[in-house]
Amino acid sequence: MRHSSRSHERIIDMMYGLFEIPKATGKNRRKIAQLRNLQTWWASFSDLVLDALHRYDIEGIPDTCSKKLVLQSLLWYGSVVFFKEGETILALPGHGTDEITAYGDYRYAYVWSMNGRINKKVNLALPYGIDGNAVMIRENELIFPFINLTMQFADYIADTYRTLDIARRNIKVPYLITAEEEIVQTVKKYLESIDENSDAILSTGIFPADRINIFPIATSTESLRAGTALVDWYKSHYKILCGIPANLATDKKGENLISGELDIDSGYADFVAKRLIDYMTEQLDFCNDILGTKMSIKRGYEDERAAEDEVLPDRRDDTN
Repeated sequence: MRHSSRSHERIIDMMYGLFEIPKATGKNRRKIAQLRNLQTWWASFSDLVLDALHRYDIEGIPDTCSKKLVLQSLLWYGSVVFFKEGETILALPGHGTDEITAYGDYRYAYVWSMNGRINKKVNLALPYGIDGNAVMIRENELIFPFINLTMQFADYIADTYRTLDIARRNIKVPYLITAEEEIVQTVKKYLESIDENSDAILSTGIFPADRINIFPIATSTESLRAGTALVDWYKSHYKILCGIPANLATDKKGENLISGELDIDSGYADFVAKRLIDYMTEQLDFCNDILGTKMSIKRGYEDERAAEDEVLPDRRDDTN
């Protein structure tokens, strides 16, 4: 059975050309809008992936393995397989076969390299006395790839950003225009000048005001504030799911949050991080026993939070 990183390839293919978007004029407006949707999604996705990749750090990975690939595999597939190739320990993405034990664990796994040169079946060791030359490290009991949550939040954030684009445009041009066919292009040129933030002086001979109708659009800066707040909420909630404490996921000054909310968010982030670290510690300890490695895991944002605690001033009232 042969496997490759097709999901990676599809994402990479989406990138090409997204940041060279031509001017939105004439018949290509719909296509340009679709490209801008993709551009906004990719920018949001990239930002979220960086947080996801630094949820934790694995130390002691053998020199013959790629730490980058280990972390990426855990993010994209929910697992990574360490195995012996002769006297060398390798680590590659993999998934279990349809052969399972009486307890429901995978007995074997297929592993594959990014260049497609390694595609093989390995024998998985299991903690109840089943020997093997490989160990599958799972990020969670369900082998659920965290990248699925990353893509879901990227959808939410990108869609909200594009909604804000429409609201922003409605503030710049708070009306709809109807015009007779022969002056439609002239009206479009006028609107394009507004998009480019430049003034337009039109001859009354070619832009007769009496031949157009203007219908105002109700606009409010409140919609912009609400959309911006929603983006901030999505980003903050995603960071908490990454195990990032509330004082890193929100405004450092805490101006918009009461202390109780900060405590609740920070507490849940701690719970998420501890659950992940405890489970993966068990997985790595078993791998160390089977393959002779010396790997360990630590929370990715602990040191950063300690540094923030040192920098932030004590806000308690010490006058009493």
